[in-house]
Amino acid sequence: MMSLTILFNKFSEKKKRIISRCVWDIFSRKAISDVPIRDALKEHGIFHNILTVGNNIVVLSHECLSNLSKIVDLIYSENKLCSQITRGDIHRKLINTYKKWILEERGVDSEAFVDEIVSGIFSTVSTFNYLIPMDGIELKDIDKIIIGKFYIQRPDRQLFQQLNIDEQIGTKSSYNMFNAPYWIIGAVNGSPDASRAKFERGVKIIVGMIAIYGCILYKTAFTESKVRTIDPPAHVSSTVHMLRWTDQYNNPSLSADYRFKQPLPFYLKDVEYFKKECFYDLMSACLEDKQLTQLQSAVYKSLYWMSDAYTEDNNVMCFVKLWTCIECFFSFDKNFKDMTKNLSAGMASILTFAGYGIVKTDDYTEFKKKITKLYGYRSKALHTAKFDHITSEHINELAQLVSWLILSMLALVDRGYTSLGEVREQVIRLDNIMCRR
Repeated sequence: MMSLTILFNKFSEKKKRIISRCVWDIFSRKAISDVPIRDALKEHGIFHNILTVGNNIVVLSHECLSNLSKIVDLIYSENKLCSQITRGDIHRKLINTYKKWILEERGVDSEAFVDEIVSGIFSTVSTFNYLIPMDGIELKDIDKIIIGKFYIQRPDRQLFQQLNIDEQIGTKSSYNMFNAPYWIIGAVNGSPDASRAKFERGVKIIVGMIAIYGCILYKTAFTESKVRTIDPPAHVSSTVHMLRWTDQYNNPSLSADYRFKQPLPFYLKDVEYFKKECFYDLMSACLEDKQLTQLQSAVYKSLYWMSDAYTEDNNVMCFVKLWTCIECFFSFDKNFKDMTKNLSAGMASILTFAGYGIVKTDDYTEFKKKITKLYGYRSKALHTAKFDHITSEHINELAQLVSWLILSMLALVDRGYTSLGEVREQVIRLDNIMCRR
């Protein structure tokens, strides 16, 4: 286990000041909002900022939530931590420690507070073994393929007998849940969440290797074969099981991934709101078999890529496809050299002035910086092959911005705009005005 005192001391002086200020603020009076609980629930729904501490319920202020998020980011930013734990690990431990310190009425001590968080997280770090079923290959004259700490083998009932899994977990015939031609097994280090994520990435890399080798051996292997493991196609709803255990066949754990998403509810009032405020009919018109203007065509293309991103399971590809939605509107001409500047100016001006006021004028410059940063994540994926830096938070944030962008473009269509050239002209004009402020 890593000592937090060493970790905290290795923070830069700037980070130490930031984290100390954040810890001080979350234990100050301004961490608690005076908004009534009922109003907080009404505003945030299930994504509320309510904290249960012992028998008391408190509403955290937006500033407190921001400081908690900064603490998570500062801890996670240390490279020594990233491969062993997840942001979720830090967040859960942070909240539990925060509640504990409030109950104990502890004095504010930034180093001790972060120390307790990190030491608690690292107590969950171990070497976990994972097993999932696999098909799509055939081992002819070999029994096992070893790839680093992973290996592919035929099913072995003796492993389940060593784990004594049915008795420990309380299941019957668990072996049958893993009925497949082959198993892929791997040993990875980390917290339960981090180790699972690393195992799944490892499996994905192995499948990629198999695909490459298949292409070398057989001309049509890429299209005529399909290795399937934990990532079935999104439309498949069959159950995928995973088995995990520690060394010496201890602590077995069985999980099931049903590949179901939470249903997205729509009510009559929602549809009525869409028709009244969100150009529902105008958007539906894009589906009609008629000649579209250049701007309507851009909306149509953006809707296509929005749909494709929505059904994409891979975080990186989902993020890239969302950026394709945006590029439908702001790739004004082939000679444009600075795409990042183009996109940031376009997003900021449209979301500020097109009608919905998603971006406040005072936040214009900071919003452009945010867009530049988000586009940088996309560039890292496409130009440096980075694949583990896109989070669900990034995707949700960008998806919301894309949604409002499409609606804002429909607002321009409703006002009579027909071409991307007209949009470009307004973007340049408005951005110049805002940059001179």
